[in-house]
Amino acid sequence: MPPPDITENKIRQRLGRDMNPKRRSLLLTLCACTLGLLASCSIERAQTAAEAQTQMIGLAKGDVLACMGIPQAKAVEGDVEVWSYETGNGRTDTVSDGYSNTNAAAAGVAQATRIGNSTYAAGAAAGSSQTSNFGFASTRHRSCTVSVVMTNGFVSRVNYSGPTGGVLTKDEQCAYAVQNCTH
Repeated sequence: MPPPDITENKIRQRLGRDMNPKRRSLLLTLCACTLGLLASCSIERAQTAAEAQTQMIGLAKGDVLACMGIPQAKAVEGDVEVWSYETGNGRTDTVSDGYSNTNAAAAGVAQATRIGNSTYAAGAAAGSSQTSNFGFASTRHRSCTVSVVMTNGFVSRVNYSGPTGGVLTKDEQCAYAVQNCTH
């Protein structure tokens, strides 16, 4: 039972059921805008990464060094050279779920006997409980390996690999490495 100073109407107001419609609309709009702004950053990075795959074609080695820096790894085969860059913002997505179930049982028996003016009682009780738990978690660390393929000293292809983004933000983690190479 709630304390007497908290009426049902006050509880409903706190839960938002009786919130002024204009205030509720404003609150929902603010929440939607905040989520939209957060999502737009990832979408913009995904677009930057996609644009870099075409805009970097034809850049010379020196231009790549200037906009991306020294690669973490290099591979050469004939006139083809591949420079690799590890990148990302360290974002980790974790999803978890759990389940718990408890079963309990109790039983008791008592008997009273009266002899003269005295009453004698005896009893016994027993109980048991069982709990079972189950849980899981899945963690995914987003990152990107950017491979810049150069043929005869000029960029001929830009490849991305790894867990590079979300469903709507494919390759967004790759933008951190290539963003200085786009116009």
